[in-house]
Amino acid sequence: MKRRRVQEAQHDTERLAALNELSAALYEYDSAEAVAVADSAIALADSVGDGAARAWALNHKGWALSSMGRLDDALDSQLSARAQFELEGNMSGVANALMAIGDLYGDVGDSSTALEYLERARAPLKLADDELG
Repeated sequence: MKRRRVQEAQHDTERLAALNELSAALYEYDSAEAVAVADSAIALADSVGDGAARAWALNHKGWALSSMGRLDDALDSQLSARAQFELEGNMSGVANALMAIGDLYGDVGDSSTALEYLERARAPLKLADDELG
């Protein structure tokens, strides 16, 4: 269904939203494809100037890279996503990227840094009126 939505999109904005949705859905099942879809979304977001969609695509790419064990690349992607989310003023996105970064540090066994990033995610969640904040 998500693949069909990408194929049936009539405008770049629809296609971009569908690509991000597909990438998010794929990362646990086919991480390599999720990265490829995210890269397509990043390129399209750049061409249409949609910073928020670019940030989400970077975030999805980071999660997929993480599940592939490519932790350095995943961290680069999540740091880029966080910066883009900050530029866009998207506090939910900032929090998501911070939680992803915390998760990455947890994966490499750095518990104190992982907890620090997870704690840092609370502030943007509160700003976004998210119940997790």
